[in-house]
Amino acid sequence: MKSFSSIQPLVDLGLTALEAEVYCFLVENSPATGYKIAKAIGKPTANTYKTIQALQAKGFIFIEDGTNRLCRAQPVKEFLDGLEKRFKQTRRKAENEFSKMKPAPDDERLYYLHTPDQVFEKLQQMLSTCEEIALLDLFPAAVEHLKKDIEKATSNGIRVAVKVYQPCEIRGAVIQVDPAGEKIIKRWPGQWANGVIDGFEHLMAFLSRDCTQVHQAVWSANTYISWVYHSAFMFELLHGALTHPSQKKENAKIFSENYLKLTSFLGQKAKGYHTLMERFGDKQSFIKPQ
Repeated sequence: MKSFSSIQPLVDLGLTALEAEVYCFLVENSPATGYKIAKAIGKPTANTYKTIQALQAKGFIFIEDGTNRLCRAQPVKEFLDGLEKRFKQTRRKAENEFSKMKPAPDDERLYYLHTPDQVFEKLQQMLSTCEEIALLDLFPAAVEHLKKDIEKATSNGIRVAVKVYQPCEIRGAVIQVDPAGEKIIKRWPGQWANGVIDGFEHLMAFLSRDCTQVHQAVWSANTYISWVYHSAFMFELLHGALTHPSQKKENAKIFSENYLKLTSFLGQKAKGYHTLMERFGDKQSFIKPQ
């Protein structure tokens, strides 16, 4: 039996394993009878015929209107375009149904993330719902994953500060390049992607160098821990702006300007501080965010 390396992506797109195997066989061997297909892929004839009927109903294969009932695969581009169209239609239906549901409120537990997609999708979602301030600590690969989302946030008026380990440009964000960045990248056996949003929720992730595996990753909407992390990270950024080793006047000016910008990110200006004081503090005396 011939093995098709393209089966798994089709399964990931929603086909059954047998549907994917039949379609892949027909891509290279159309036209063919159901019997020939079953023999070639080593599957029971009855199961293969049922699968052929299912693929025909979905429009993924064509069947000759004759006694031989020869099968032909839909051209690959049309097939993939059709899958994409079906996915978008199904997504719209799902979104409509979910819009009728009331989401469960956030809690303050700590949750583990297990895939790189979870990590970056959660960080993207955090940036999209950020109200005022985002602080990020990103290795180069994480910057590439999140750059567009950061720029979208800054274009919407969100103040974003990013600590990075290689020089880069992110439109609208305050960037601080760690002077020991290259050494840190070489020393660490992976990439990290850390962030705290509004001093209200945070994510810390350590991934493999190629970002295909998660070593450790946690997310939490615990307001107190998030605000403490925001405050600690904020003072790390301020310290970096004040102690950068460059003696060049133009760089000193840049870091001085960044220092002034960074003061607008201080913990008492974050939503998390406001929330904590509302929940536990003296509402008449706490310092309100500016």
